[in-house]
Amino acid sequence: MKVTTLLKPAVLGLTALGGFVAMPNAYAAPITWNGWTFDYTVGVNDEGLALKNVKYQTHTLLKKISLPLITSGNANVAGVPCDVPTDDQIDAVVTPMPWANNATVSQRQFMYLGRQWYEIGVYKTIEDREYFQAYYLSNDGLFDAHLYSRGFSCPDRQMRIPHWRVDVDMDGAASDVIESTFNTQTSVNSYPNFKVVGTEFSEAYYEYLSPQPVKRVRDTITNNSAAIGVTGLNFSHPDGNVTQPPRVTQQLYDFNTVWEGSSVLYKAAEDTGANALNMALINSENINGQDLLYWYKGIVTPIQDYNWGISPIDPNMWFTASLKIVPNWQALPDVVVDDISYDSYGQYKVTVTNLGATVPADKSVGVGISVDGVYKTYVSTRTLLQGETRTLTTTELNRSFIPAGDHTVTAWADDLNRFAETNETNNKLDKTITTYGPTVKIKAPAKNATVSGSSVVLSATASDPSGVEQRNGFGLEFYLDGQLLGRKPTSPFTITWNSNTVSEGLHGLTVIAYNKLGQPSGESTVIKVVRDLTSFSPDLIVTALSYANGKFSCTLKNAGTGSVPTGTWISLAYFVDGVYRTWTTTPGPIVPGASVNLGTLGSSFNISSGSHDIKVIVDDQGAIAESNDFNNTLSKTITVP
Repeated sequence: MKVTTLLKPAVLGLTALGGFVAMPNAYAAPITWNGWTFDYTVGVNDEGLALKNVKYQTHTLLKKISLPLITSGNANVAGVPCDVPTDDQIDAVVTPMPWANNATVSQRQFMYLGRQWYEIGVYKTIEDREYFQAYYLSNDGLFDAHLYSRGFSCPDRQMRIPHWRVDVDMDGAASDVIESTFNTQTSVNSYPNFKVVGTEFSEAYYEYLSPQPVKRVRDTITNNSAAIGVTGLNFSHPDGNVTQPPRVTQQLYDFNTVWEGSSVLYKAAEDTGANALNMALINSENINGQDLLYWYKGIVTPIQDYNWGISPIDPNMWFTASLKIVPNWQALPDVVVDDISYDSYGQYKVTVTNLGATVPADKSVGVGISVDGVYKTYVSTRTLLQGETRTLTTTELNRSFIPAGDHTVTAWADDLNRFAETNETNNKLDKTITTYGPTVKIKAPAKNATVSGSSVVLSATASDPSGVEQRNGFGLEFYLDGQLLGRKPTSPFTITWNSNTVSEGLHGLTVIAYNKLGQPSGESTVIKVVRDLTSFSPDLIVTALSYANGKFSCTLKNAGTGSVPTGTWISLAYFVDGVYRTWTTTPGPIVPGASVNLGTLGSSFNISSGSHDIKVIVDDQGAIAESNDFNNTLSKTITVP
C-alpha cells in the first residue's frame, strides 16, 4: 500500500486531516471510519468503484452502490458538431491519479462546512474524456456519490449522464418501503407528507419544480429512513481545479434537463451492471416491504452561461453530478443483560440495562432464560427508561430448577423481538452455574393440569446419592405460589390439598427436597384451579390461519361452555419463524360455539420469499380465564412466492 501526502487543501473551505492513501484496486476487507464500515470493489461487471455492505453505527444503509454506465447525449447543438454519443464504463483498468501520487484507488479525509468527510475514489481516462468517481461519507451519517468529468469538445455543451445503481437496505432488506412527496409523474403535484409507493415505477422530474420532490426508503420495523436523490453537496475535485457545482443546484437555466429515478424490486439475477439498465425492469412488481433497488440518473452538462463567465469552457474545469443519501435514524432502545443468577430454589434474577432510548410504554421487555441451550423460563417488565438498570426475578409461575452439575445459563433480552434496538447483537449473556441437590420429579398433578375440589392429590419423588434429608422431620415440602401446603417425611411423598382455599386461575406448584449435605433442589409446574369441573368458562382456540400481502387473518372460536363477557378485549399475536411481528384484537361477547374472523390491526409485515412458519397466539397476555389455557396456539407453514 503506497501512501502519498496531500500538501494543501483542495479548495477553499476544506482543511486536510489526512493525506491520500493508495489502496489495492481489486478488493479490500471492511474499511472502518468514524462509525462507517464497508467493502469495495473496482471494475467488477464494469461498474466502476462499488461500495458494498455499507453500515453506519450498526445500521445497515446500503447493500451495494455502483456506477455501471455513463451515457452521453446532445451530439449536435445549433448545428455545431459535438462529441459522438458514447457509452462509457469504468472497468478494472483504472488510471493512476497524478494528484494522489499515482494511486489507482485513493482515500482521504478533510473538513468541509463544519463536517468531517471521508473520500474514496478512482480515476479513468477514455480517449479525451476524464472521469473521477468518488464517494463521500460524513462523520454524522451523510452519504454522497459524485462523478466528476471533463474533456468536453463541444463548444456549447455535451452531457455526461451517470447511472448509479443503489441497493438500499435500511436495517436489512426484508421490510423496506419507498415513500415519496411526489406522485411519481412528471408534474409539479406534490404531497404535504410522504406517501407509500406500492409498485415499481420510473419517473423524471425537472430541476425547476418547487418544492422539489423527495424520495425516501423507510424500514417499517425500525422506522429508520433515508432520503435519496436529493440535492448533492458542492465538493470540488481534489486536484484543486475549480469544479462546477452539481447541476441540480442551478435553477431555471435549462428546462430540458431532468433528473430521473427508477425504483424496482431487487433480483440477484438482474445484478449484472449496465445490462440490467432498461425499462423492462419496470413491470409493476410489489415493492412495499421488499428488497429494493433504486436507479438514479444524474446530468453532467457544461453550459455557456454569462453568469459563470465561461466562454469558452475552461478545459481544466471539472463538471460534476452527485447523488446524496440522507439517513434519519430514529432514537431506539438498546437493552443489554448485565448479570444472571440462580438460587437453587428454581428462581432466577436477571439484571438488565437500557443503553438507548426509553422502551415504548406499550412494549414489554422480556428476557428468555435457557439452560444448556434449552429454553426454560423468562422474566419481564414493562417499559425501561433510558439509562435505567433493573433487576428482574422469576415469579412463582416461572420457577425452573436446574439439575445438579455444571450448566451454561443464557439470558436473552427481547428474545421475541417485540421492539427494535440500535444494536440487536448485544442482547445475550452466558454464565456457567454449578448446582447441587436431589433430583425431584412431580408425579401429580400433571404439568398444566386443571384441578378442582377439596382433595387434590399432590405427589413427587426425590433421590440423591447421599440420600434425602428429613428437614425438621420432613423429607419433601409442597408449595403453592411460595406458600407451604404440606410436608411428607418419607416415601411415598404424597399429600392431599384443598384447592378451594385459593383463587381460580393459574398457580405455581413447587416441590423442594434437601440432600444430607443440606443442599436444596426441586421441581415446579403450573396448574390451573377451578371451583369445579362443571363450571362455565370460555375456551378460546384458533381454527384457521392465513397470510397475504403483508396481512394476517385467522378464525377465533369459543370452544368452551361459557361466554367471553361483554367489554372484555381478546388480544392475538402473530409470529413469523418464531419472532413476534404484529397483532389484532376483538371485543366480547363471544358466546360458546361462536367463531369470529379477524385480520391484522397492527402494522403490516411483508414476509420475504420462501418457506416460513407463521403462528398466532390467542389471549397472549393471559387476561381471560379459560377452561383450558394450553390450546391457544395455531401454527402453519406457508410458501411466499
